[in-house]
Amino acid sequence: MTYSEICAAVAKLKVKYDETDPFRLCRAMGITLLLQPMGKHETAIKGFFMECKRIKTITVNSDLPEIIQKIIVAHELGHGYHDFMVQDNAILNQDYSMPVAESASTFNENVIMHKALENCDDKMVKLNLLDSDISGNCQLMCDIYSRFLFESEVCERRVNEFLSADELKKIMLNAQKKAYGDGLDSDCLHPYMWLCKGHYYNAGYNFYNFPYAFGGLFSRGLYEMYVKEGPAFLDKYNEMLRLTPVKSVEDAAMVAGIDVTKPDFYRDTLEAMSKDIDMFIELCESV
Repeated sequence: MTYSEICAAVAKLKVKYDETDPFRLCRAMGITLLLQPMGKHETAIKGFFMECKRIKTITVNSDLPEIIQKIIVAHELGHGYHDFMVQDNAILNQDYSMPVAESASTFNENVIMHKALENCDDKMVKLNLLDSDISGNCQLMCDIYSRFLFESEVCERRVNEFLSADELKKIMLNAQKKAYGDGLDSDCLHPYMWLCKGHYYNAGYNFYNFPYAFGGLFSRGLYEMYVKEGPAFLDKYNEMLRLTPVKSVEDAAMVAGIDVTKPDFYRDTLEAMSKDIDMFIELCESV
């Protein structure tokens, strides 16, 4: 996204809502913004969007730095935008599947994050931004994968045997070792990760881990296409969002020119993520 494109997008929002600050923008759009302390640990909740009885609310972790809070607000506003794009569909065609539920939100996050990196002159601030971005990608590609491996083995073995806590710990440790390889210090393995993820205990959320991994890669791929095509991509993007409740993930993605059935798409997305790591290493060597 070029500087002129950012200005144009902001100008449109300013005309409509008379605001440019993302926090005030939420309020101008009728979205209640709540700042609540939720911890600074990397696994702490960063924020979430909810709509109940037509009241839209974004809750953000106030323990995070302000720039990260703004990125989280952009992420959560993406959920609201996705809902806006499907609101003209028939009432039964407004719910979209979990694999695309994070499309608009993570797309927004990528736009704001990389624009912040582009405009940041402070190396330490840029390092913190990159650390946040890379840590999130690591969670998507490694931690989420380990949970998928864990749940797969549990479901397979549970058919014929009862799994004790010790067995579950072993399965989780093996899953983490396979997912992270030599990229994780053995002292940091977490045998009780299966205890702190409520998704495992809800029959309606089987393999809830997959949508996060797919959604993360898909949204980054959408962002990379936007960088290449510019504003011309937005019409395809909006149409894709509108069609997510009425088409399969594969068919909706094709509207934006993405074939999610081909490995090349995911490899290109991972390559784009690796450039952030290269930037981080280069910055570390210069400070």
